[in-house]
Amino acid sequence: MSEPTAGATGEHTVADVRPTLGLLVPEFGTRFHRRLWAGVQEAALERGANLLCVGAVLKRRDPDGRFAVSPLAKRAMAGHIDALIVCSTITAHATPDEFTLACGQLVGACPVVVCGAGVPGLTSVVVDNYGGVYTLTTHLMEIHGHRRIAFLGASMGWDSGERLRGYADALKAHGLYAPELVVKMGRLDTREFYERERALLAGKLGVDAIVAESDGTAIRAVDRLLAAGVRVPDDVAVVGFDNAWFAEAVLPQLTTVDHPLELFGRRAAHAALDLLEGRPVPPHITVPVELVFRQSCGCIGEAVMRAAAGQIRPLGGDWEAACRAERDAILGAMLMELADRSDKTLGPLVAGLVDAFCAELKGEEPGLFLRRLQAALAVAGGPGRRSLAWSNALAAMRRQILPCIDGTPLVALAEDIWHQARALTQQLLHAYPLRDRRESEGQVREFADFSRQLINIQSLDELTDVLAAGLSRLAIPEFMLFVYDAAAVRTPIPRLVLAMRKGRRQELPPEGRVCAATELVPHQTLQADRPCSLVLYPLESGAEELGHIVFRSSAPGAAQNAVLHHHISGALKAVQLFAEQKRAAEQLEQAAAALKRSNEELQHFAYVASHDLQEPLRSIAGFIQLLAKRYSDKLDEDGREFIGFALAGAARLQRLINDLLQYSRVGTRGKPFAPLDCEKLFASVLDNLATVRADTRAAITHDPLPALRGDEVQLGQLFQNLLANAIKFRGQEPPAIHVCAREEEREWVFSVRDNGIGIDFEYLEKIFDIFQRLHSDKEYDGTGIGLAVCKKIVERHGGRIWAESEPGRGSSFLFTLAKNPADAPRPEKE
Repeated sequence: MSEPTAGATGEHTVADVRPTLGLLVPEFGTRFHRRLWAGVQEAALERGANLLCVGAVLKRRDPDGRFAVSPLAKRAMAGHIDALIVCSTITAHATPDEFTLACGQLVGACPVVVCGAGVPGLTSVVVDNYGGVYTLTTHLMEIHGHRRIAFLGASMGWDSGERLRGYADALKAHGLYAPELVVKMGRLDTREFYERERALLAGKLGVDAIVAESDGTAIRAVDRLLAAGVRVPDDVAVVGFDNAWFAEAVLPQLTTVDHPLELFGRRAAHAALDLLEGRPVPPHITVPVELVFRQSCGCIGEAVMRAAAGQIRPLGGDWEAACRAERDAILGAMLMELADRSDKTLGPLVAGLVDAFCAELKGEEPGLFLRRLQAALAVAGGPGRRSLAWSNALAAMRRQILPCIDGTPLVALAEDIWHQARALTQQLLHAYPLRDRRESEGQVREFADFSRQLINIQSLDELTDVLAAGLSRLAIPEFMLFVYDAAAVRTPIPRLVLAMRKGRRQELPPEGRVCAATELVPHQTLQADRPCSLVLYPLESGAEELGHIVFRSSAPGAAQNAVLHHHISGALKAVQLFAEQKRAAEQLEQAAAALKRSNEELQHFAYVASHDLQEPLRSIAGFIQLLAKRYSDKLDEDGREFIGFALAGAARLQRLINDLLQYSRVGTRGKPFAPLDCEKLFASVLDNLATVRADTRAAITHDPLPALRGDEVQLGQLFQNLLANAIKFRGQEPPAIHVCAREEEREWVFSVRDNGIGIDFEYLEKIFDIFQRLHSDKEYDGTGIGLAVCKKIVERHGGRIWAESEPGRGSSFLFTLAKNPADAPRPEKE
């Protein structure tokens, strides 16, 4: 084998003696992709090549709207592989030019093989979609005599187009093509397609057969035909394509076209390796298909037909000699039905069965054949052989041996043995799924328990511990978890935090091992002395890359691994969110502690400052008053005016200190909350304002006020401040003030409405800040603390306060009081 070419980066990161194939598929959870992967893997390992698969690379568009694959696929392919195989389900979402450009960006000049659809300029391995549908349509015409055959297709991919072409050409060859019987999305707009589909399935188009582009479309058609009273296949025959697993799980069972996906993958792998070695490879490789006849087209089923012996031509002579002469033919017919001549274990098993059957006919050991058959089914009852294959093999054995014993008394004994063998086969083949179900349910329970443990993960260490314990039980040969420490940079730096091998956790540094940006797969893994098959899955949350995982795995475990990667993605995102939440909580706690200290210091400062300022202020005012008393007659008019200014300033400063002290005591000197009647409280407030009400001829009215819980002194101060403000900032007319309250679900909403001078909109929030005044002392006296005190009282009672006003049209001050306010503990004495 020649040395592999360099990757896109020009630097080969794998062993020069062993090439590495890359495989891109949207996911590994589906049967289609698992079988394709199994074929690629088998061929790669046969030829001594590594296989590096990247899953979950669903089509996506970059910011410019162009076709692109996942960032992980780009980093995994560039420089790590020698040739690339791409599944057609990715190419279906890009134009040929877009896809060719994307492949060039991924692997540079490395060979690229497209598996499933033809792309100009690239080697393509495709199923014979055209030939399969052509033959199937011809079968409906020539065997069953159908003449009005419709085509039903719900997709617009390359495969669907080839299948439609095969249908059309088969009908044209018989002079029966009718364009109006083609019901295909892509040829019709969406609304017209569904209308034509309903007409077709309701029997309004007068068809006697339907060729569906896929098994899913065919089964949907069968269900709707039966619901409309149309019999399948008596009235309308239906056939599909793909031989999906559910094609046998419906009644009638679906006639379809089987394309061997493992062979599909093998051909793609061999083509990629041949290109890598410089061998000629055709640009278009077609994989043959096989028709599977069942009841939906009118056939009775291939397995049922094979059970018949047909016309017997007796060989005559000694039956034992005849059996020996026909031995190779008997073995070949049985192995043909088991569909695997290459399996070295089947030959001896089948030969032992034939020998045991002949021994029973000679009367040597009764029951030997059935015992050996049971043992053979137990040994060779793997996937793909637990179907009708063994029944078909017994039928083939009967067809080959009957001519040898025809005309002898042994026919009755042989028939009894064969009937018993068929019954035993059916019994055991029924038991295998039950055994698998039991094992599967145990695995499901184990996996579900493992998944539940991943839900409440709170740290990366906890995640790796749970994964290590769970993966050892799931029998995954090798597993690696990489997290990205710098997801915000252009190329994330992977950090290996968990490595499992043969069920055992490998030793790593406490913080994991930081890798190079391109080291998505450990270098030594791909340079092992034996070829290996690895699968990479991205760990993502939306568009955010969290990390990736690496499995050394095979196709049977693909579905489990596909689900597991989603669970790990969710758990890793939860770890990230919990860490962010924890950091935010710590920052919030620190901020709250700092705010608490600040508030305590502010309250202490306000209290101390106000107390310390009281005495010197009284001294200043006293000396100024004494100066005015003794020397006013000796001062001129300016001097006496200056003394008046000083006394007014001292008085204003005294009020400011008192208001500041009152503001600081709202949260420290408040009383515990107790039941109170707002009607009585409001009446006492009106009594306190009796003088100013009389002087200003203020009219204060109110609706019925509720009973609630709160600090009676502070709520009285709240009402008094708001009413006093409404009186103070009056207009030309006497003050008219109205107070009301309305009940909400969890609070009372109070309103104090006046007809005063109003407030500009831009100041409606500022007026509740301490020391915020909108007018000078000459216009209105005050310290700018009254509304700040109101706000603090309301907030202590679990509410909020705001104002609604327009200049010249009065103001409404609204505040809420919680029905069940949290009662703050009584503060300690300062």
